[in-house]
Amino acid sequence: MILSDVLNQGLYFGVSIFCGLVCGIFYDVFYVIRKMTDAGKILTFLCDMIFAVLSVLTIFYIIYITNGFDFKWYMIMGIYVGFSLERLNFKKPVAYVTEKVYNGFVKLYKYFLNFKIFKKFTNNREEKADDRKTAL
Repeated sequence: MILSDVLNQGLYFGVSIFCGLVCGIFYDVFYVIRKMTDAGKILTFLCDMIFAVLSVLTIFYIIYITNGFDFKWYMIMGIYVGFSLERLNFKKPVAYVTEKVYNGFVKLYKYFLNFKIFKKFTNNREEKADDRKTAL
């Protein structure tokens, strides 16, 4: 029994590194959402809460599947190592992709503004906003 625990330590550590990588990817996804929406305090708080819940659920689920909640101290270190590796390796590519996706959405929005239907809707909104400002 003890020998099997020793032999599985590498597997458990590898799984915990994988959990850290998955949590880092979750972090990057929510970073992209906050960056694209110019999030305020409330949206940032909601994204952080969803990130935390998803991360904890992922870690617990993967550890349950791997070894039935037999949580070892070195798994915490593995999760940290996996998260750090993901942040160090994918931070710049994610920022680059985020910028490209955001710029693509801005170009697409400007393209659709050139159609008459969308001009009609945006002009009505601008007129109503101007009416509200003059009423005050």
